[in-house]
Amino acid sequence: MPDILRAIISMIIAMVFLTISDVFIKLLSPSVSTGAIVFFLGLGTTLFFAASIKLQRGPIFSRHYFHWTVVVRNIGEVTAALGMVISLTYVPLVTVTALLQSQPLLLTAAGAIFLGEKVGVRRLAAVLLGFCGVMIIMRPGAEDFSIYSLLTIIALLGMVIRDIGARLAPQTVPTLPMALYGSMVVSCLGLVMMMLSDDILLPSGIVWLYVFGMAIASSVGIFFITRAMRLGEVSAISPFRYVKIIFGIGAGILLLDEQVDAAMLVGSTIVTVAGIYAFMREGQIAAQKK
Repeated sequence: MPDILRAIISMIIAMVFLTISDVFIKLLSPSVSTGAIVFFLGLGTTLFFAASIKLQRGPIFSRHYFHWTVVVRNIGEVTAALGMVISLTYVPLVTVTALLQSQPLLLTAAGAIFLGEKVGVRRLAAVLLGFCGVMIIMRPGAEDFSIYSLLTIIALLGMVIRDIGARLAPQTVPTLPMALYGSMVVSCLGLVMMMLSDDILLPSGIVWLYVFGMAIASSVGIFFITRAMRLGEVSAISPFRYVKIIFGIGAGILLLDEQVDAAMLVGSTIVTVAGIYAFMREGQIAAQKK
């Protein structure tokens, strides 16, 4: 099987498991405090990344890993995790999933602003079109507008900060240790939130199955994303991230009894088309440079 096909399959598998993780977070939110969810999410991925590093016989700690870009990535990781958990607590999964599809477009804009990357008129138009789709999904000013949907935007900003930190990191800092440190910081944040909370709601009974499901699904999803990115070119693989919107909307409707209206479908379609076009255009530009 060609590497590009294996990469595409890996990306689709990753989106399935990350959607499953989102569903478990949604199921946990009524009976487990936000701090506890953040803690167990961070702990699960910390154990996964630590085991992965050990299997590769790599060092968990090295002086080369203590770099300011790792700190930037950790700040983004914490912001993204906290924003995601809180938004999934109050906002329907279908809405969160749709809004998250604008992350690649936001990263393109951030790369142009903060990293000095060249973004042509076509990709800039795709970014602006994608943001119009985000506004259609959120519907600010409408009667059913939820202020909590802004938490998803905070999670998006965290993801962008995380990815910028990863882009700026030197080659002496491998991917797995960066991911490990980010997960450790997330678990520490969750622990602090539990310590500061007056009412700590911990898992009990069958809810523990949701905790294990969340941690395992998230870890497997991250593993397959990493595998996909190593097997194929980013511009060719990244558009398949958008299959998550199908899984997210499907899970929201079938498992969580959520509703999808015309505005949600229109906005999601705009964001998806704009994002895929931006990726395709990036691939064309990269091919011309070779």
